[in-house]
Amino acid sequence: MTKQEAYEKIFLPLVEDKSKFFLFYSMATGNGIGDFFIVGGLAVAVAGKFKNETFQFVQNNNKINLVESRREVVFVCTEKYKRLGAEFDGVTMLYLDPAVHLLIAKYISENNLFVGENYTWGWFYKKNSDGKLIRNWNLNFTDQFKNNLFDIPLDTPLQPPHIQPLSLEEKVNLHSKYFINSDSTVILCPYCRSSPPLPMNFWENLVTELYSLTPPHTNRIFIYTNVNAQDDSQQAIKNTLPISATVREMFYVAENSLCTIGQRSGFMEFLSFSKGNVFIFEGSVFDKNLSRLVYDTKIIFPFSNAHEIYFYDNALEFIKKFFSGSFNKLSGRIDLLKSVLNRGDVKFVHTHEEAIEFIMQNVNDLLKQITKI
Repeated sequence: MTKQEAYEKIFLPLVEDKSKFFLFYSMATGNGIGDFFIVGGLAVAVAGKFKNETFQFVQNNNKINLVESRREVVFVCTEKYKRLGAEFDGVTMLYLDPAVHLLIAKYISENNLFVGENYTWGWFYKKNSDGKLIRNWNLNFTDQFKNNLFDIPLDTPLQPPHIQPLSLEEKVNLHSKYFINSDSTVILCPYCRSSPPLPMNFWENLVTELYSLTPPHTNRIFIYTNVNAQDDSQQAIKNTLPISATVREMFYVAENSLCTIGQRSGFMEFLSFSKGNVFIFEGSVFDKNLSRLVYDTKIIFPFSNAHEIYFYDNALEFIKKFFSGSFNKLSGRIDLLKSVLNRGDVKFVHTHEEAIEFIMQNVNDLLKQITKI
């Protein structure tokens, strides 16, 4: 099947249904988990800016009334996202075969067909005269979608997802492979694509400290490293066991473990939507002209349950740039910095040792709460 055939035979018949509004998410790889939840969480609001109201005449007791009827909102994406088990209120999920989805995405992009009467493209496509994507990097990542892509108000709330729970059979199978216990299981997630990796000796030192703890019921800590079984470069941290499960299974594991600790990524953001204790290393707060703040987990996902940790090891470099006027064009990021600094739920550390100390304090507090129960 060619790109044009996929567009004409699959996409066009789909959007012929004018009773529905289609939000086409163009990511074809299954990566970009965080982006997926932003687009899905804004789907109803995006549909609202299109002419999606129809009116029906309803006769009742010889009186004729106008009744508003909204179009169904359909979030179209590749089947690779089905593994997330995500649903959004007021939104119908439609998953396409990855190969077909990619063909349609390429055809729409190459022919500049990003917006139709009842559909729109779900990722950045607007370009300036230099051919560069129009992005306002003074805004946090979610607000960039609102402002630079969908043209909806910045105060539009992001809708949290509902994650399909595991079946009893899935839970039993998971527990047969791994020891999952809210008193004593710790999950480490050192691998990600979204931020520079912390050195392996940091994780090994953290493991040593964690093993010094004594949970009240099991008398020992069980530590797993989340790894992709199909990626040989991902190995379990020394003195830990590997855990390789589906994304939905890891959501369950996060909710039913003592804590989950990892580096900022779409995957960790996803886990922070759970009710579990999730600690996220956000990176260096002053890194690359404050670029990390644009992706701050709790700013872009206000419903996140994450405990955030930032490093401020390059603060001096930031101060020099600030007073030299290097940030004049990035005043919005200064506002983001103020927002993060004023939050009481963020920890700033200078060294890896301080980060480990903070984690240990929190895990000890969790164990004390368990003891009281």
